[in-house]
Amino acid sequence: MNSKERMMLALNREKPDRLPATVHQWQGYHLDTYMGGISDLAAFQQVGLDAQIQYFQDMGQFWLVDADMSKLNTATWRDEITTISSDPDNRIAHHTIFTPEGTLSYKTAGDRKTTWITEYLIKHDEDIELIRKYMPVPALDPASRSYIIKIDLRAPDTSTFFRSGIFGKARFNTGTKQVLTVPVQSVLERGQLTFVYVVDPAKIAHMRLIQTGKTYGDRVEVLSGLSEGDLVILEPLSAVKDGAAVEPGEPS
Repeated sequence: MNSKERMMLALNREKPDRLPATVHQWQGYHLDTYMGGISDLAAFQQVGLDAQIQYFQDMGQFWLVDADMSKLNTATWRDEITTISSDPDNRIAHHTIFTPEGTLSYKTAGDRKTTWITEYLIKHDEDIELIRKYMPVPALDPASRSYIIKIDLRAPDTSTFFRSGIFGKARFNTGTKQVLTVPVQSVLERGQLTFVYVVDPAKIAHMRLIQTGKTYGDRVEVLSGLSEGDLVILEPLSAVKDGAAVEPGEPS
């Protein structure tokens, strides 16, 4: 199984031959200094990790050593850079962003390895409004089927704060759907097999292989292997064998 097959199976909630292992990004400095200048893909192959390459929308990524911030500029959002130091081991840049309703500023520093922020972009509440109105948001990319979104984060109290550069996770309500679920305790696993015991009209237990999806509290989604109305044995599973006669109780 190659890296692509392994990754796709994992993303589709199926079972690959092993858990995918990767890194989110290879640094050019590391590849040039310690790995003989090889490419990202060659580095994955050399160390045995699963290959994946990050794709960025055509926009400035400030943390990249060779970031081109002009790619983000529009008629209403212009990032002008004043270079304080061009020393590759001590790069210092001051950024001024011009919008129709005011300016923003932030500062960065860096070396041959990476770039970091030394002065944050958001300093006042009104800065957030300028960003909301004028910061470019790239359109959906048909190749990666992804796009960047903006989230309006409001601190519930003065003890909570957000800063540029922090990471987090967001969940979006995209609608509802009906799914088939079974109690978590009715699902058994043996090696790579996931299964439940179902009861046929003759009251005979049969092992049924299933593919599971998301877990919702004490129930788990069944993607395949069961149909609505199938009678699944909940307990005692330790006493059940394939082909054994059973006496069903009240459905739960």
